Amino acid sequence: MTERIRRDNALRAAEQYAPSPKSSILTYGIVAMVLAGILLYVVSSFYDIDLSGRPQIVAGIIALAVVGGIGLRWWRRRKSNIAFQTEYQRRSQP
Repeated sequence: MTERIRRDNALRAAEQYAPSPKSSILTYGIVAMVLAGILLYVVSSFYDIDLSGRPQIVAGIIALAVVGGIGLRWWRRRKSNIAFQTEYQRRSQP
């Protein structure tokens, strides 16, 4: 089996159970920021909390959400790489 075919088969098999993220880090960060903003709005409305006087809290929560979104993409990419390496080694064994 040639190297290219082995790599393609390993990539195809790994994509079945650990697909690599298709979006960029920026996209993950923006989506996390928007979701955190919506969650802040819903929670503050439900509990009748005025967050307009606490911009540091809002900025901190949104910053944590962006970091969390970037971390999620990193984690998914890492899992995808591990799955590819596992499948590649499995196909390399005689």
